[in-house]
Amino acid sequence: TTFKIYVWNANGLTQRCKELKYFLHEHNINIMLISETHF
Repeated sequence: TTFKIYVWNANGLTQRCKELKYFLHEHNINIMLISETHF
C-alpha cells in the first residue's frame, strides 16, 4: 500500500481553507501535517 504524505505551512489556515480542501481532493492525500495554522 502506498500513502501520500504532505507537509504544509499554512501561515493562517482560516483564509486558506478552500485551497486546502481543493488540494486534498485533487491530490488524494492520505496524511497531511499542517503547521502555523494561526487560529
